[in-house]
Amino acid sequence: MKFGQYDDLMKGYASSSKFKTVGKFIKQPITTSLVSRNLLSIYFNNIRPQVVGAIKSKHKLEPQPTDSLFLTFEGLPHNGLGRLITNFFRGKGAGHITTTSLRSLVETQANCLKDDGIIPAKAVIGLENISGHSSKTAEMYYIKKRIANHVENASSIFDHFSTSSLPNLKQTIANENNQQSLYSLNEHEAHADEHRHDDSTTGKPNSYLELLGRDNPPRPVWGVSHPQYGDPNCKRASWSTTELDYLEKVVNIIGSDAHNLMARCLHHIKADPNAIPIFHTRHVESSDRLKNGYEALLKRLGKSGV
Repeated sequence: MKFGQYDDLMKGYASSSKFKTVGKFIKQPITTSLVSRNLLSIYFNNIRPQVVGAIKSKHKLEPQPTDSLFLTFEGLPHNGLGRLITNFFRGKGAGHITTTSLRSLVETQANCLKDDGIIPAKAVIGLENISGHSSKTAEMYYIKKRIANHVENASSIFDHFSTSSLPNLKQTIANENNQQSLYSLNEHEAHADEHRHDDSTTGKPNSYLELLGRDNPPRPVWGVSHPQYGDPNCKRASWSTTELDYLEKVVNIIGSDAHNLMARCLHHIKADPNAIPIFHTRHVESSDRLKNGYEALLKRLGKSGV
């Protein structure tokens, strides 16, 4: 967004052509709400002038309409606003949330409101257009939500399939067939009991919990060899010598001039079981975190940062 678009944003929206589906939608409106306009006003009138004023050598004294509206602390154009959103939600313990996730959330809820008759279909179409999503993309997320609802509703059935309900189940079988059916069921259960111990020796699961355990192995515990592992007072884990030694080897394998170096290093680390006890869990949360370790490595090697 440009400095000259501030007034449009304060009126409700401004147009942009910097988005992936520009070939179809040509222009995408950047909309604002009452809350976001209040925050934008504070930034525009108080924070941004402070940043520009501190580095007059890099900026004109009078802002120009074509200047970037959003700046970094160094006064440079901020091109990573999406990353700020992801970092904000990560800090709240909400996992990996992106701008695409938020748009999909809004569009999914809008489809639900449409199905409930609360909003008209044209409102959903308008939302898809201003979000820069095709109707196919929006429908994909909506289908996922609809399936999740069906699963949630259907799962309540299995709550009734407990041990206490088995006598009723046997009685139902007996009523529909005859007493011989019930006898056969009991005989089958007894036969299964005889061989249950044998199943454990042949590798067959004895219960559905054991079967689930095979499909869902425990998550790896990172950093058990790290000096600050389990330290309750640790607010910022330091980079250990072992971590930096390992990272140096990975960089040498991939090549320091490789594209997306940190992302590729992180993928390599997470794929190596031997790296799990070495790296503190905070250091492998994202490529940004790993970048801090790489900068520490370069400092140790006497090289300039990335």
